[in-house]
Amino acid sequence: MAFEELLTSNEDWFLKPGPSCEVVISSRVRFARNLEGHKFPHHSNALEQRQIVDEVQKAVLTLPQAVNLKFIRLNEISSLDRQFLTEHQLISAEHAASLGERAVAFDEKDGLSFLVNEEDHLRLQVFRAGLNLKDAFQYLNQIDQALGKQLLYAKDPQLGYLTACPTNLGNAMRASVMLHLPALVYSNRAAQVLQGVTQVGLTVRGLQGETTQISSAFFQISNQSSLGKKGAEIVEHVDRVARQIIEVELQTQKAVFQKEGLKLQDRICRALGTLKNAR
Repeated sequence: MAFEELLTSNEDWFLKPGPSCEVVISSRVRFARNLEGHKFPHHSNALEQRQIVDEVQKAVLTLPQAVNLKFIRLNEISSLDRQFLTEHQLISAEHAASLGERAVAFDEKDGLSFLVNEEDHLRLQVFRAGLNLKDAFQYLNQIDQALGKQLLYAKDPQLGYLTACPTNLGNAMRASVMLHLPALVYSNRAAQVLQGVTQVGLTVRGLQGETTQISSAFFQISNQSSLGKKGAEIVEHVDRVARQIIEVELQTQKAVFQKEGLKLQDRICRALGTLKNAR
């Protein structure tokens, strides 16, 4: 399958300016859902996985938001195309590498994607540019409620939504923010600041999220668990901590440029020159 439209589009969500975009690259909200009466993907056979894909496809494509959705069965495309989808944050690296029947539905312009048969039967996620968790949560919540009328979600009165990973029990929601903190890294303050993040119940991951190492100055912060918590509470908590980090990063940027602005400009210009002229 060709992805020329994705390569040439100038209307994708990540090209739009967002709040606090000088520090926050993106915000994401993700829901994990499983269907009643079916084994989790890692414990089901190809026939069961195909039934899930068919059932989810039928439900997803009836949504009002599905006008521009593309539905792709990952076992029908090349590994290069799956890598392309991974780099665009439309699927995870684990989803791309997994065997069996799996799929993704996405609208790149709207920052919306549905991962089918990854760790759970269905993972709904929405991206927004900058610090915009509240908008992402409200939008995804509407989609989830509409899907819940067509798909029978596996749910327990005490544990909430049943998920393959116990840390996702409860409302099975993950709210995350991707931060770029070059000044904190440059001044060797990043570790100290991010240690404080873990102490208030959040977790820190790398550029591609779960299982990825932290690289350069990109950090993803998100809630550690969702059991016993409301979605709005999780969003508020992550948003508040992100704003505190933004303030520290901007203050550190000013201090660094005042102290060694010329040296830093030279370093940036040399890196830019290498990037422009490398063959």
